[in-house]
Amino acid sequence: MTIRNYPIAHAAILRETRRDIIAEHDDGIDTGIPADVIAAWRSNIDHGVEYVRTPVIIPTQPPVGVKHPTLNAAERRILRGMDAPRAALTSRSALLEFLLHTDGGKVRNILGEGYKTNLPIPGLPQAKIKVAYRSPHVEAGRNNCSALTRGCKAACLVATGQMIYDQSRRSRIKKSMLRYHFPFAYLAVYAKELARFERYCQKRGLVPVVRDGGTDENGDGAGWARMFPGIQFYDYRKDRLVEVTAKAGGELPSNYHVTFSLSERSWSWREAQRYLDAGYGAAVVVAAEGSTRKADAKDAQARILAQGHLHGIPVVNGDEHDYRPGDLTGRMAVLYAKGPALKDKTGFVHRV
Repeated sequence: MTIRNYPIAHAAILRETRRDIIAEHDDGIDTGIPADVIAAWRSNIDHGVEYVRTPVIIPTQPPVGVKHPTLNAAERRILRGMDAPRAALTSRSALLEFLLHTDGGKVRNILGEGYKTNLPIPGLPQAKIKVAYRSPHVEAGRNNCSALTRGCKAACLVATGQMIYDQSRRSRIKKSMLRYHFPFAYLAVYAKELARFERYCQKRGLVPVVRDGGTDENGDGAGWARMFPGIQFYDYRKDRLVEVTAKAGGELPSNYHVTFSLSERSWSWREAQRYLDAGYGAAVVVAAEGSTRKADAKDAQARILAQGHLHGIPVVNGDEHDYRPGDLTGRMAVLYAKGPALKDKTGFVHRV
């Protein structure tokens, strides 16, 4: 699925109430609604008429002629393990209800935050970063990483920090299944959330930033960047740059930045240089030769940063913050290995 193939039905899904639109108008934001209409709405509100939420109709069936996907065996097994209602395995409406809502019954947010995305960014203190955490590799029953390697799967960050908890895992799985099985519902929820996030930042003088692929590589980021030119999007990818560009329609939007994540593939270092030469980013995970200790991995990173380059490529500290578009052009981000990555033997982690 690519975002640009699924148009949003109507801008109304981006706004919850008319009161929201009036508030935006008062803040000087172009809402696209004529001033006389807003004045009429304001008059009604002044007379005590409360507006209900704008209804959002989410189709449970795809357009005519488009066959909807069915649950595979792995997805069924995962859903049973999550105690999904039995009806969710046979009814699309029941499955949508289960995936679309949190365990507490609220409509699920696609975006979240993390420790690293909340770190201050040198030169851009007003940035506000949100991240979409979905299931990596086959955690949700289907491969969600377009350039999956054995090394990155084994070293995946979902086995570290708060991502190891069951609540985080359930959330990732539900969002990934929602995206695959109900793309229109996923688009409606995500677009509405992005618009709300953009308005939030505008009102507070913040720079809205979104990392669409926090834990997966589905290639949607460029599409969202086109739909929301006022938001800076960024991703990490392991695909070749020519493939990333092709999936984005032949050209990457100016508000979309992509960082190449080096892996154990033989062409990985050459591709990293191509990304850097094109003005994008590259990142490498490092650890100490012959060691599985985090402290030694940090020392290895420190040695590389002290010498200022790795294999002739200028470097920056990739652990100071997550905002890779802010790295100096032509510099590769160096991150120290964490969790399972410390035991990597595939070559995904570069040992020094």
